[in-house]
Amino acid sequence: ESSVLRGDIEQARRQGFSTDCDQVVPGISAVAVAISTYRGLYAAMILAPTARMQPQRTRFLQELQCFQTNLQKLLDHPRA
Repeated sequence: ESSVLRGDIEQARRQGFSTDCDQVVPGISAVAVAISTYRGLYAAMILAPTARMQPQRTRFLQELQCFQTNLQKLLDHPRA
């Protein structure tokens, strides 16, 4: 079990995002990205019913990656 989790984490790092389709909660899917700031790492996630997520997963991921880029720019350096 821990080796599967480690593999999932490594895959997410390589891809730059992570997905879940009915693995944690049946009928619920998610896509997530890491948000890197000067204060540390955070995450942003979109969670939706699987029936709604799967046909739009690419769009959800693109929107989330755009959000990730913009937020990281805003939070890149501490304000004076």
